[in-house]
Amino acid sequence: MQSCPALDPATGACDLYAARPVTCRVFGPPVPSKDGIGVCDLNFIGASKSEILAAQLDTSWSPLETDLNTQAEAETHHSGATIIAWALLREPR
Repeated sequence: MQSCPALDPATGACDLYAARPVTCRVFGPPVPSKDGIGVCDLNFIGASKSEILAAQLDTSWSPLETDLNTQAEAETHHSGATIIAWALLREPR
């Protein structure tokens, strides 16, 4: 398993903590994707691969998210995925 690209290799600290993605905000559960399982390694120090897979997030809600995003894009005329760099550059509200 690869470590999270947001972790500082020298300190192991998260460089994105203040604007962290949803995966991290919900305590970093393993999230399935087309590329495999995404996981915050800081939450699974010493865990076996089978323990990590047993904690995998249920993503059966994904089609609903797609429908809601499509509706929001139609109503706002804005589209596209949010990127981490954009989130980091935004002014706090």
